[in-house]
Amino acid sequence: MAFSIKELKRKVSQHKSRLKELADEICDADEKDEDSSDLTNEFDELKAKIAKLEENIKRKEEAEENSIDDDKDEDDVAPEKLHTPTIVKGQVGDKLNPAFGLGRKAVLGALNKTKGYDQAKKIFSNTFGVKEYEQKIKDLSSTSQPLVAPEYKGFIELVRAKTVIRDIANIIDMSTNGNVSIPRAIAGSTAEWVGEGQIIPSSAPDFDTVNLLWKKIAVTSSMTKELAMFGAFDVARYVSEDLARQLAIGEDASLINNTSRSETSPNGLMGYTTTSGNVLSATKNDFASINQALYGALSFIRGKNFSENLVWIMPVQTELFLRSISTALGIYPFADQMDRTGKLFGAEVRSTNLIPTNTGTGNNVGSIFLVDPNYLQFGTASSLESQVTDVGSLSDSTGKVTANAYAQDLILFKVTERLDFQLTLDNAAFRIDATAWALNPDGSVPYNPQNPNYAGSDASGAKGKTNPSSGTTTTPSGS
Repeated sequence: MAFSIKELKRKVSQHKSRLKELADEICDADEKDEDSSDLTNEFDELKAKIAKLEENIKRKEEAEENSIDDDKDEDDVAPEKLHTPTIVKGQVGDKLNPAFGLGRKAVLGALNKTKGYDQAKKIFSNTFGVKEYEQKIKDLSSTSQPLVAPEYKGFIELVRAKTVIRDIANIIDMSTNGNVSIPRAIAGSTAEWVGEGQIIPSSAPDFDTVNLLWKKIAVTSSMTKELAMFGAFDVARYVSEDLARQLAIGEDASLINNTSRSETSPNGLMGYTTTSGNVLSATKNDFASINQALYGALSFIRGKNFSENLVWIMPVQTELFLRSISTALGIYPFADQMDRTGKLFGAEVRSTNLIPTNTGTGNNVGSIFLVDPNYLQFGTASSLESQVTDVGSLSDSTGKVTANAYAQDLILFKVTERLDFQLTLDNAAFRIDATAWALNPDGSVPYNPQNPNYAGSDASGAKGKTNPSSGTTTTPSGS
């Protein structure tokens, strides 16, 4: 099975984490004059694996870049023709109208500045055709008269929340049948002392299975054809990639905050920490109370025989709050631990803005999880499906049509993934519901939205949507 670049990078991250642990263990063994040869051998083998994985990642990235460059070089696409619905597996984004590339816009902009409008028109038209010139000048000018094209430098990306679950969970391939069963031991044999001639008690282990059955998570959007053709950058590709990123954020938020399992969605850590008594309510926020609550989580997890590679998953606001807590002597023990080792009481710290801190009656409760990631099973089809079309329509959950591609000259996007998630041992996760453990209580913040700025151009396609001042309702996707 071929691994994606993301999966290879996840493996590198896991190996590097283990490499750091091995380095500490080797140092400890050397200080105690203990034999560290086995640890050293494992360290060297892991370095070799990391080097090989990084080489494979570089090779895959170069191959994808070459593939994208080849696609951009194709000039035989009719100006008004869009791709028919296409499914792209393993890669997000479908290229629309490669003839309308940023490169030609840059060429026209440079010609306008250095040669003047009339000469630029002649040179560009002779090279790319009059129709191509007219389309480009429409993009790079106002609607009333041709002007010198504006300069476009860089791109300001949307700031999104960090995802956690997929990075730390065990990935299971479900692409063949869509379901996987994992045998599980739920009880073991018992050894007992017996006297001479006495009957030896009989006991036996017991087993069951954990079943993963993929469930579909999807996101749709739309944009105007004008924005796709005349946008200042490859908007169509960006929209597809944006949908995939938002899909990952929605996926992670659900796998943390879902409270139950259904036919259409998996359970989350919140739901898995309500059935076995593995939840603690922390209502005080002084140092002694916080310290006791954190140790309470550790006591539960380690008391159930989980001790290796534990991970804290907490809101960003809670991590910052813990860093701000000091003892009566002015010592900041939590911040000191996290700064020195990246861990808290020996467990790695992962924080995300996908966990709200404004729940509860006082709107100031947030949840912290301590998990053993060895028992987080993430089943995936190992690919994303991205579809782009200029036919059909989008509907809301009630069936009401919200966007019609044919009637509105729109391009429709859809990104779909199939996955499932299971905590395979009930006690491998513990939750603290902490009151007032946040500097600035807030809801889940998947990304940072901005107020729109419509100044600078009124060209069709430069805005991609109607200015709200006209009284027309707009959506972030440009429909």
